[in-house]
Amino acid sequence: MANTILFVHGAWVTPLCWADFQSFFEAEGFTTLAPAWPFMKGSPAELRSNPDPRLAQVTVGKLVDHYAAEIRKLPEP
Repeated sequence: MANTILFVHGAWVTPLCWADFQSFFEAEGFTTLAPAWPFMKGSPAELRSNPDPRLAQVTVGKLVDHYAAEIRKLPEP
């Protein structure tokens, strides 16, 4: 079973910022995930031109809960 790396992006970028890292670690045999923040799905251009207003309500606590839920889906601790 391959180990999994979960990448978390910051406020001003999207999961695409991890693409090179994901490619590198996947080539080394790891499984990688880079889930988007809640309400932050889409390309950077789409997000700039039409941001979801609900994104303004995402708190640090909600982000922690979001990523904790993603981690609980993983097959290994």
